[in-house]
Amino acid sequence: MTENCNECSIAWIRGGEYAEVSAHNGSKMKGRVLKLAEQHPEDVKILVTNKDGSIFAHVPVKYVKLRAPRELTEEQRAELIERGKNMSRNKSVDYEETSGFDSDDEDEEMFDV
Repeated sequence: MTENCNECSIAWIRGGEYAEVSAHNGSKMKGRVLKLAEQHPEDVKILVTNKDGSIFAHVPVKYVKLRAPRELTEEQRAELIERGKNMSRNKSVDYEETSGFDSDDEDEEMFDV
């Protein structure tokens, strides 16, 4: 890749086992490929990390997936936002309930054997 290149590309040959992925430094694609390489080192191979931080990798063709963005109505969007807020509130309540563990008896063993 050339200096200051912002190009990401995915290429594969029909019937091939892997796709070639090229991603510039700081791109979402690079982050996704690196994460997949950590999770699936037997499948995803980072072949080159260039001086500019860009990568060239092989990933299984079955990992390549294109999808359209989700289209939501304003009502659906508001519902998802509210659901997220509720989940966040519930997490903080659960944390507060479990973080204040205090035993009445200081000599009491944690586990009775």
